[in-house]
Amino acid sequence: MRVDIQAVIIILGCRYQSDKYNNQRILDLKKTDLSGAIFTKYLNNINFERVRIQFAVLDGANFSHSNFNYALMSRISAKEAIFKKANLDNVNLFEANLTGAVLEGTSLKAAKLYEAILKHAIIDEYTDFSEAKGLTPEQIRSAKNWEKGIYSQDFKEKLGIV
Repeated sequence: MRVDIQAVIIILGCRYQSDKYNNQRILDLKKTDLSGAIFTKYLNNINFERVRIQFAVLDGANFSHSNFNYALMSRISAKEAIFKKANLDNVNLFEANLTGAVLEGTSLKAAKLYEAILKHAIIDEYTDFSEAKGLTPEQIRSAKNWEKGIYSQDFKEKLGIV
């Protein structure tokens, strides 16, 4: 990770955004390579579409209302990161560690979750895993409130939800 890019990420993480401005201030980092970066604090409402964030550390950072559509996020550490109402559609989360991550209201449609760790991740009735790839019943059952999530009919049957 380049030092100048890491410095910008640190500065962005220091900004504070109240809920009042969540839908008004959007920073566009589309198609940026942020692999290996360390993300901290408030990074909500940012467009990370098609971004490369492999091997990065996102532990505890707040990405609420952010867009990660088609991002490459394999092998990230996102322990206790907040992805409330974020768009993670079509994201590659291969071997991502999402232990304790807040996924309430998050869309993970068609996300690639092969070998991702979802232990104690927080799910609600708006967390959408429909068409997710590589997701196993064991992975999802390790999350909190897993039975509330949105799943394809086939996956519901594997989970024993009818």
